[in-house]
Amino acid sequence: MTRLKPLYRFRRSGIPVDDRSTEGRQENAQTAILREYLLYVIKGISMYAHRARQLSITDDQIDTFAAEALGAAVSDMEIDEAQLDEILSKATEIRARAKTLYEWACAPLSIKPEVLAGPAAMTLEASAQRILSRDASGLIKPPRRVRRNTDRYLEKLCAKGIERSAADAAKKKTRGQSEKQVYAFLHEVLNTLTQDLSTEELARLARRVEEEGCTGRNAQSH
Repeated sequence: MTRLKPLYRFRRSGIPVDDRSTEGRQENAQTAILREYLLYVIKGISMYAHRARQLSITDDQIDTFAAEALGAAVSDMEIDEAQLDEILSKATEIRARAKTLYEWACAPLSIKPEVLAGPAAMTLEASAQRILSRDASGLIKPPRRVRRNTDRYLEKLCAKGIERSAADAAKKKTRGQSEKQVYAFLHEVLNTLTQDLSTEELARLARRVEEEGCTGRNAQSH
């Protein structure tokens, strides 16, 4: 059996080390702001989608959009402003759809829907120019007041890992894992990233994302 090389390895401390070279790839400040904002928006969608899924209700349109938007958020290419504007416009519609789906899933079970905050409730900016013209720190509110570089790095690894799994599933490259399972994990991880996680908890989540991704990719190599 051929084992695929993991996207990253782990130190003894449990903190991942990215094996892929990043030399020569300097991300400019504007791209970093837009990428972080877009990821934050997708987390809000996943907060509703994850809860609806726990009640056995899913929506293909929500899943597909979240995966494709995540691809734009974690891409190594600069984000095109026109493309981002289109994604943000669609995101408002998709988040409302996800919220309605969650509330609809709760109704027949007489469950009171959670009132979600953070990215699930914020007012979405309509364009990249609007985001860049405002203080990004005022738009994005991470779970903790201080986010260390290590935490940001681990979050990025989680996002990149689940995006790759979703892309593989969409291309039918994974075996033993259905698209629905991959999307369920995508929403679960993004929802978890909205919580107040310690660095150690983020490291464990990153390890789990890597293990889940390798399971699907190694099955393809059989």
